[in-house]
Amino acid sequence: MATTRGQAATEYIIMFAVVVIIAIIVAGVLGGFPTISGGIGERESSAYWTTSQIAITKHHISLNSNNSVMTFRNNQNYPIFLERATFNGVELIIGRTLAPGTTVEIKGRDSIWCPLQGTKYYFNVTIYYTDLESGSELTFIGERPLVGTCQN
Repeated sequence: MATTRGQAATEYIIMFAVVVIIAIIVAGVLGGFPTISGGIGERESSAYWTTSQIAITKHHISLNSNNSVMTFRNNQNYPIFLERATFNGVELIIGRTLAPGTTVEIKGRDSIWCPLQGTKYYFNVTIYYTDLESGSELTFIGERPLVGTCQN
């Protein structure tokens, strides 16, 4: 009789493991885990980028680069000199000083645009800046892409 109790407990553990594995697969397929489902959407991207060290709080990327607008915010507790940023390797020169919590809006630069209105863009972003208190040159590499919809 003692062997049947152990066997039943083992069967329950195996059934529980199967249910957990199926739940993980379903969550991945439905987008519960961005790394499993293949990417992130605009909402997740916005949540990440508005709270990152150097935030991108607004990004309106258009077919004509002269209509593109991007707003950066310093979320650090020290002033910085925001030198430049790269978007999928394409460089955007910024060259502005930002006090803690302040923003700068960059408009109409030739380098950042998207090819077709209504399509999604995914930019891997790297931001280069200097800590003005220590003089250290720093690089912030975004852990998530900047995602949006191409505007006119």
